[in-house]
Amino acid sequence: MGSHSTFKRLHPYFYWPGYWKETHQYCQTCDKCQRTVPRGKIPRVPLQPLPVIETPFQRVGIDLVGPIQPVSDTGYRYILTLVDYASRYPEAVPLKRIDTESVAEALMGIFSRLGIPGEILSYQGSQFTSELFQAVMKLLSVHQIHSTPYHAQTNGLVKRFNGTLKTMLKRLMTDKPKDWDRYLPAALFAYREIPQTATGYSPFELMFGRTPRGPSCVLFETWTGSDGSSEPKIVHQFVTDLKETLSEMMTLAQENLIDSAGKAKGRYDKRSKPRSLVVGDEVLVLLPSDNSKLLLKWKGPFKVVQKKGVCDYVIELARGQEKMFHINMLKKYERRAQGDKQNSTAVSVIMGSVLEPDEDVQNIDVRVVPTMQTETVEDVHYNPDLEPERLEQVKSVINKHAKIMTDLPGTVHTIQHSVRNGDIVVNQRQYPMPFDTEKVIEDEVKKMLDLGIIEPSQSPYSSPIVLVKKPDGSVRFCIDFRGLNKVTIFDSEPIPDPESLFVSLRDKNFFTKIDLAKGYWQIPLDPQDKHKTSFRTSQGLFQFLKMPFGLATAPSSFARMMRQLKLAECGSVSFFDDILVSSVGWEEHLKSLDKLLTRLGEFGLTARPTKVEVGFQEIEFLGHMIGMGKMRPVDKKVTKILKLETPRTKRQVRALVGLAGYYRRYIPGFSQLMVPLTELTKKNKPAKIQWTDQCETAFQTVKQRLSEQPAVALPDFDRPFTVRTDASGTGIAGVLMQTDDEGHIHPVMYASRKLLDRETRYSAIERECLALVWAIDKFSRYLTGRYFVVETDHRPLTYLQRSKTTNSRLMRWALALQEYQFSVMPICGTDNLEADILSRLG
Repeated sequence: MGSHSTFKRLHPYFYWPGYWKETHQYCQTCDKCQRTVPRGKIPRVPLQPLPVIETPFQRVGIDLVGPIQPVSDTGYRYILTLVDYASRYPEAVPLKRIDTESVAEALMGIFSRLGIPGEILSYQGSQFTSELFQAVMKLLSVHQIHSTPYHAQTNGLVKRFNGTLKTMLKRLMTDKPKDWDRYLPAALFAYREIPQTATGYSPFELMFGRTPRGPSCVLFETWTGSDGSSEPKIVHQFVTDLKETLSEMMTLAQENLIDSAGKAKGRYDKRSKPRSLVVGDEVLVLLPSDNSKLLLKWKGPFKVVQKKGVCDYVIELARGQEKMFHINMLKKYERRAQGDKQNSTAVSVIMGSVLEPDEDVQNIDVRVVPTMQTETVEDVHYNPDLEPERLEQVKSVINKHAKIMTDLPGTVHTIQHSVRNGDIVVNQRQYPMPFDTEKVIEDEVKKMLDLGIIEPSQSPYSSPIVLVKKPDGSVRFCIDFRGLNKVTIFDSEPIPDPESLFVSLRDKNFFTKIDLAKGYWQIPLDPQDKHKTSFRTSQGLFQFLKMPFGLATAPSSFARMMRQLKLAECGSVSFFDDILVSSVGWEEHLKSLDKLLTRLGEFGLTARPTKVEVGFQEIEFLGHMIGMGKMRPVDKKVTKILKLETPRTKRQVRALVGLAGYYRRYIPGFSQLMVPLTELTKKNKPAKIQWTDQCETAFQTVKQRLSEQPAVALPDFDRPFTVRTDASGTGIAGVLMQTDDEGHIHPVMYASRKLLDRETRYSAIERECLALVWAIDKFSRYLTGRYFVVETDHRPLTYLQRSKTTNSRLMRWALALQEYQFSVMPICGTDNLEADILSRLG
């Protein structure tokens, strides 16, 4: 049984501090469990592709096949195979014995025809590790490379050829099985003249630079009457053409090999997981059992004494013998500590409900405010750069409405929040609470009673209390409404769209921000529904009188209240309890501010003075700095990102991605740039992450881009838009731009994404057209119903609107663009840097 099953057995009956961790550790250190775990349960590590060899015979792999049954009439029972890693050119020599002398002589025969290689890769057989063989290789200046034991993937090219060769011989020698050595040359010729999937060329072409004249060629010449000869060339011209042909074919073959290796790695890594060991770790090694070499079992534990390369480790076996193994043959051994002192804490059958910070809980902080007013109109923040006259004018407006400037929540009288759940009673038992938290709960309940937020209740409903730890060590009082939310009927009231709010602020010069004091608590609950919000404490059962945080439909009710204020008539916009007054001129600003504050007072709402910022020309709104027709990140948040240390856990990576993602509109190619980091947050990734060089590069690049103080222009709908698009072999991108009064062009928004696997196989014009269609659709909110210009460095796109095409995909895209009014203008690639860079980031 695993740790989860063991934990479930203990959970109903026992509890002690840290019992989950200790249960998991106890199961993890079970000796029998570790030795009998199936091999498939140990995740393989990501594939480490072999380097692409550029020169034929720079590296070859060799192996032995046999003994073959039956033995040939001439006495051969083995085959020595050799494959060149650059051209995939194979050789196979039949052998009667596989001692060192026979193998060396066969290799010398191959070398005399094809040349001496630079490196030889083989397994650690005695034929290849003997002193005689090593002396021959040293004499020929050939470097030997050995694969690790029981890890044939290192020399997988030769192993795969062995399988193919045996299949070919088996089918050829059906009638005369003892003549298999006579069929060997024919099988090799057939293999050499067939183009390889990985390289795109046949091994013969890559080795000799010409197509072999085989049986198919002879048959073709017989039928057509052609002798297949070409025009005669002088020797010098022939040699020059041959070198050029070989060079071009090897270059293309290398590109195909790299692409093939990447696809193979992608398929292999889907079921892999990064693992590593450190010197001194104890490991179990997968070795043949004592009874059968075909059966493997975990043996050990043995000690790791050295790490070689990325995945190989030197292990100290019995009697001091050291041997190197691939990590896929190793499993870390967890030794159970002996003689540890047991925790003297008494075991309790209680489970506390104090949660760690950032834990995934669908409840909201109650955030109790003081019962007495602590903030007044004197705490309002004014722009220090305002002229004295303007400062006095705006202070007069604020002081006129001093009554609504308080940190105590008011009560709006135009709306009540209802909880519609079909009269399904939700009664959840309270989570047992640690005894030292009773005082905290008692104080919070008393404050809410004094404020008139809650009252005693006799409701059949009940939702549990939870306490969430803050980073400073204190606790936060919350109500877990998940049970009630599951049966609540959804409210379809639309939520404000931040993008629409930003667009409306384009030409504004003066801003004032007002934050309502505990906005949710300013909306009363429907008297018929307040009993549904009840919660129990040791002091009794209580229910809310004001709309609490955490109800599923609370945001909709708040948005409905803000819409009743008709803020547009006051020159204002809002996103929940953040209200922004904006105007072009100062006099207009004073009138709009006075009208807004008057309306807040009429509705019974209050604003928190310390959160009111008046008369600024650039102001923070929804996490962005707005003003002067532009939008940029908030300096404090950028500084926070720049000071972040390298994440070590999945939770820290999620926090980083979320924090940086809020400013993705300022970073070209953000989605592609963050791929190494977002990969770490997937469900199948461990909690303790494997930080790679690609992750560090993405992390530092995001910091560097934000440190450059990026900004984008707010859209001006009185000016035409320009869209630039581009496509590469990996991604597509678009940039929405506008020109200012001085003729300078500014970005309004960046967009990019990686190509899907099927899209990578599109032709160049199809990828460019895809970029155009995708970018226009991405920016459609700005472009629909307006004339705009598309600038691209791909000239064939200029004919898309007016040319007929037989390509059905291009035709569909051309029809999809008919609803837009635009023209395509070709530009130089050097003028399309933004989109070009974004597309290549994919």
